[in-house]
Parts: sequence; structure tokens; C-alpha cells
Amino acid sequence: MIDNNISHNNNDYRKCTIHLNKDILFFCLECKLIPCCIQCISSKGEHHGHRTDPLESSSNILSLINNFKDDIYQKVIERIESNKTILNESNNKYDEIQSQFKINNNLLNKEFKKIHGFVSILELDIERQLETTYEDNTLINTIITSSINHDNGIFSTIINDESGENNNNNNNNNNNNNNNNNNNNNNNNNNNNNNNNNNNNNNNNNNNNNNNNKIKD
Repeated sequence: MIDNNISHNNNDYRKCTIHLNKDILFFCLECKLIPCCIQCISSKGEHHGHRTDPLESSSNILSLINNFKDDIYQKVIERIESNKTILNESNNKYDEIQSQFKINNNLLNKEFKKIHGFVSILELDIERQLETTYEDNTLINTIITSSINHDNGIFSTIINDESGENNNNNNNNNNNNNNNNNNNNNNNNNNNNNNNNNNNNNNNNNNNNNNNNKIKD
């Protein structure tokens, strides 16, 4: 099982990094001994027309090893150090950002607490003003209602008294009219009686005169 894995890994190492299904067969002499496959040096390949040597060439392997020690290894070491530096700088910068974030977050919370406290005080003050205005309006409405009801009571009393006085006057006028009518009737009756008495007296006198005249004859 282990041998199979080793064999499989070795086969992977021999595959071209560009054309993954092709085996490495050459070193490109013009590109610092970069391994190439048959497709790399074809007419459409990346190393077309470059000078190449077969992979099995011992001189090429030694050159590759020396090139790795002298050039690639140093670049790898430099790259590792550079990565460490970049990572440290990134972590330091992130620590600064994280610290500043906490500061800003705490400051934001404090400021919003202040704003919330101010808004709460302002809200309470406005509520008190509204309550005071409402109470003042309620008192004004109560005073107006009471005053109008009082005035209406007085007006009702005046109207009732005036109506009662008018009724009394009408009754007195009716009584006076009735008395006048009665007096007129009595006077008329008296006059009529007097006239009748006078007529009767006149008739009696006439009769007496007639009788006297008859006696003389």
C-alpha cells in the first residue's frame, strides 16, 4: 500500500505543471532548466523553438541542483522571510485595527448612551409640557363651561320672571277689561231703566192731561 502511494507520487512529479496529462521529458536550456513536456515544445507550446535537453541528462540534473542551491533556494528563503515579515506586519496592523475597533465601539456606545440620555430627558420634558398644556386647556374648558352654565341659569331666571310678569299683566288687563265691561253694562242698564222710567212718566202725564181735557169738555 505504501509502495503504491510512492509510485503514484513519483508519477505526479513527472507530470507537466501546465499540461497535467503529459509527462516531463525535457529541460528548457533557455528558461533556467524549466521542465517541459512534449506539448510545451510543440508549435503552440510555451517553449517552442527553445533549446532543450532530455530529462535523463546527468549534466542537466547537476545544473538543476546547483541552480536550485544558488538561486532558487535563496529565493525560497527570502520568500519565507518576506512572508514572515508580511505576516508580522499584517498581524500588527490587524492588532491595531482590532484595538481601534474596540476603542471606537466603546466610544460609540458611550456617545449613544449620552444621546439616549439626552433624548430621554427631552422626551420627558416634552411630555411634561404636553401634560401642562392639556391641564391648562382642561381648566379653561371647565371655566368656560361653568361660566356659560351660570349665565344660562341667570338668563333662564330672567326669562321665567319676565314670562310670569307678562302673564300677571295679561291677567290684570283681562280683569280690568272685564270690570270695564261690567261697568259699561251696568251703566247701559241704568240708562235704559232711566229712559224707561222717563217714558213711563211722560205717558202718565199725557194720560193725565187727556183726562183733564175730557173733564173740561
